[in-house]
Amino acid sequence: MKCGKCHARCYCSRDCQAQDWRHNSHRLFCGRTGEIGVDYEIKHATTGKKGLGVFALRNIVRNETILIERSVAENSTPECLPKETSVRAAVLALTPNNTDHNGSGVLDARSFRSKFQRNNIGQLHLTFSRVNHDCIGNSYHAFDEERGVILLVASTTIVVGDEITYSYTFQTPHNEAVRKHTRYWDFTCTCRACRSPAVARQLDLMLEYDQQIMVSGRDVQECIAIATGKLLPLYNELECSSYFHSRLYTDLFQFSIARRATYAQAMHYVQLAYTQSLEFFGYEAPLTKKKHHQVLHPEDSPNYMGLEY
Repeated sequence: MKCGKCHARCYCSRDCQAQDWRHNSHRLFCGRTGEIGVDYEIKHATTGKKGLGVFALRNIVRNETILIERSVAENSTPECLPKETSVRAAVLALTPNNTDHNGSGVLDARSFRSKFQRNNIGQLHLTFSRVNHDCIGNSYHAFDEERGVILLVASTTIVVGDEITYSYTFQTPHNEAVRKHTRYWDFTCTCRACRSPAVARQLDLMLEYDQQIMVSGRDVQECIAIATGKLLPLYNELECSSYFHSRLYTDLFQFSIARRATYAQAMHYVQLAYTQSLEFFGYEAPLTKKKHHQVLHPEDSPNYMGLEY
């Protein structure tokens, strides 16, 4: 069965469809997100030891929402581990190996907990967990806390047949990220940053510039110069998500709104922050609404003219 409105989302029964519409937010995202088997598919990756991955079934453009998904559990504490047999089987299938059973045909709880924690980012999403790592990635994810879902959004154009990836270690120094790949996830990344020290250095520079901007007491114009002259060009060159552009423009707004002399700059930056958030999240998201409020009421910012007195 398919949704009668978007003709993309599939169901096993009318009860399942009604549940999804009423409680799982499909009515909010109907026709505005990708669907498995229509926009993307899960299949074995042909390069590296990735296992299964998520691949585009059509061309996906920048800021297009690839998937929206609710979690099956919120964290990895023992009392929150999912009890449903179907969910437990799905978790075990995420990273298959020979330790799934303890030899008696019974699922090994330690193996299950290990797999649950390895795929958990504060919440566990079964389809999202299939998305493999790339140190740069062609997508980025964010939580919509108000509606209790995770969004995966394209950072650049993804061509039909391409694997959809995101960075598990974004904003981590690259050498440290490489160690985490091996120690925690047990894979060796072969992305262009891992093949090219120059690209890896660009990732590290993004982190360094971001930290420089946030240094307490730095001059407003110096922060703006670092952001616009150094950090934004790297964002554009590496095709970073609109999520990061929005966050940076928000920081620039907060810096600029503190002085009357930079008020016009602040209003320019908050409009850019709102536009980038709108493209990434859509208007209904709390973060977008917050930025829209800042556009209309900059005086509500806690930094408003804070350095003028």
